[in-house]
This record gives sequence, structure tokens and C-alpha cells, in this order.
Amino acid sequence: MIKRNEKGQFIKGSKFSFWTGKTMSDEHKKKMSISHKGCKPTKETRKKLSLVRKGKKLSKETKQKIKKIVLMSWQNPETRKKMLENRIYFSDNKHWNWKGGITSINCKIRRSKKYYQWRLKVFRKDNFICQKCGIVGKNIEADHIKKFSTIISENNIKTFKEAMLCKELWNIDNGRVLCRKCHLITKNYGTRQTTQI
Repeated sequence: MIKRNEKGQFIKGSKFSFWTGKTMSDEHKKKMSISHKGCKPTKETRKKLSLVRKGKKLSKETKQKIKKIVLMSWQNPETRKKMLENRIYFSDNKHWNWKGGITSINCKIRRSKKYYQWRLKVFRKDNFICQKCGIVGKNIEADHIKKFSTIISENNIKTFKEAMLCKELWNIDNGRVLCRKCHLITKNYGTRQTTQI
């Protein structure tokens, strides 16, 4: 008789188990993979599978094997090409969730490399010290003295290229270091009025 545990799983190596000491042939594995292609498990099956996997942890050996497989696949030029194609596909209008490039210019600028460099320069200029309370390097942020959105509207910036070329936007003297608490209190934070403190 085949033994099962509390969750209803088969206990490996129990007596009279069908697969004890047996292995599947490559031909049989191929047939199984073909028959399972396109099949989606039901909600009940998914629940059962999640219950089975709960509490299980991968051994160090298994983790190392997975790392090796990932490294091997990454070193393969064909796999790299496929991954690159997928990345292009997900950032193109072919993707089902593409909404016509609606990411705002504001977000694009703030995520750009130039913006990160500007922040770092502002931090270095003020020695990573909050200009209001004097906290050193703890939850610090780069604040625009003249509001970011005001600069964009005054210079009539409508494209990412125009933003990259605008000198006023990247002026280090327009930036100061503030800790999170002090930054939230400022009158020009977020959508508040553009009056300086």
C-alpha cells in the first residue's frame, strides 16, 4: 500500500510505490511534454499545488544548480537574443497593455541618468547635510529651490530631448539637500504653491 502524509502527498520510498526504482525514458518524457502543451491547470489544481509547496525550502545544492542553469543560459548568445527581443516587445506597441507611451515627461526626466547625476552633485555640494536641521546623510533628498514643474512650464518643455538640453533644469545652485521631514514641510513640495522658504 502507498503511504501518504497529512497533506495527502505520497511519501517517497514507501513500499509498493509504482515509480520505486524506475525512470522515464526520453521518448516518454517528450510524449508527456507534447500532451501537456497548452493545458492550463484549474483553480482547484492550483490550490492543491500551492498547498503541496507550502513550507518547502530549497537545499543549498538545488540553489547552486539553479544558479548554474541561469548562468549557462545567460552565456548562450541565442538566449540573450531572445531575452532582448522580449524586452523590446514589452516596451513596444505590440504588447497587449501598450497605451501609446503615456509615461509623463516629468517621470521620464526623474528616472533619467542625468537626473541621478544632478542629485548626486547636489548631495556633494551640501556635503550630504540637511540644510534645515543639519542631519547628516539620513533619509536625505535633493530639493529644487525653484520648483521643478515651474522650470518645465517656463521653458515650455514638451519633449524629453528639450528637457535634457535645458540648462536651468540641471543647475546645481537650484538644488539643496533636505531630510525627508524637512522636505515634506517646504511650501514648494509636490503640488503646493511655488513660494520659497
